[in-house]
Amino acid sequence: MTPSEISLVQLNTRVKGGNSLIRRVPKVLPLLLAFAVFLCSRSARADPIMADPSKDDKSPSRDQILWTQTDLAYDFSAEYDYVGGARQDLGNGTSGHVTENYTDLRQIWTKRSMLAFLSYGGVEWEQMQFNMNDRDHIPDQLHDITAYLATDFRWSDHDMMRVQIQPGFYTDLDDVTIHSVNIPTAIAYTHIPSRQFQWAFGLSINTWRRETVLPGGGFRYAINDRWHLKFMLPNPQVEYKVNDYLHTWVGADLRGNSYRVSDHYGTDRGDPALNNAIVDYSEIRVGTGFSWNIKPLLELNGEAGYMQQRSFDFYQAGFTSTGGSAPYVSLTIRWLFQLSKDERPMNDQIRAMQTDFPSLKNLFKLP
Repeated sequence: MTPSEISLVQLNTRVKGGNSLIRRVPKVLPLLLAFAVFLCSRSARADPIMADPSKDDKSPSRDQILWTQTDLAYDFSAEYDYVGGARQDLGNGTSGHVTENYTDLRQIWTKRSMLAFLSYGGVEWEQMQFNMNDRDHIPDQLHDITAYLATDFRWSDHDMMRVQIQPGFYTDLDDVTIHSVNIPTAIAYTHIPSRQFQWAFGLSINTWRRETVLPGGGFRYAINDRWHLKFMLPNPQVEYKVNDYLHTWVGADLRGNSYRVSDHYGTDRGDPALNNAIVDYSEIRVGTGFSWNIKPLLELNGEAGYMQQRSFDFYQAGFTSTGGSAPYVSLTIRWLFQLSKDERPMNDQIRAMQTDFPSLKNLFKLP
């Protein structure tokens, strides 16, 4: 994050389903928010965040570009991860080493309206393949194929809110029916006292998950131009800016989701209680990585580290499989295309908007 970054916390609706992981989040969140209040009291107010981005910035904030210069955008991202063999409880008193291949493809269109709304619409496919000698109670693959719908709304120069849903199929892909459809939802609020500091709080709502409602949030704080604390759940990081093109970081990744397996899943494994069951899947990763801006708005991200824990929680059937640690590597490419630009200075855009919509004069005040 650069000092001028203004990104709204984007609570992933995949946050964060696994039993041991769920119990840790509420304990960590109050500490993050308490520290955020302390930093907020020390953070001087800065210029309005709806400011023109610097033309010399080699790694501009995507959110700032979307809010200030882009009427319509297309964002594409592709991620591949490999997790090495981790010892996993496979059920029936057996265990074995399980490797994982993870793929995530996402494409999203973003529309800016009235300088106050960003509307997102797109599709996403996420899949995990688990390779093992004897599958027993563990699924060999999990998929979510979803629509991505969200809206960011700002009612002042320092306050934003996001509402996000991802309706779609969350399944082992063995028997996809209407019962495989779920609609996870996330709501988040972000307050930005200055360009140096922001804090956020949100809720993830998933009726399939053992814990239907989970909190999230945290804060971001720019210590100086190079060092940044990005303590936002579920991806807390400490980031260092090497140069205008390259950022590095160390941190954690708390990930997971809820899926429904087929109506014969348990029967095939000698345990009918698992038929048509919900499984809360979760991982805890710790690692280091980099973000390389090949050119403005085109970035390559890589990371490596250790998955500390993996869990398959069939909580309805009373069966939970836990796994140990294993190394992982990840590579992601992301490219934002500005399909329709408005490169007028922000003051000119605001004046035009205030002329067309006089009620918005209180939303953005000109200096």
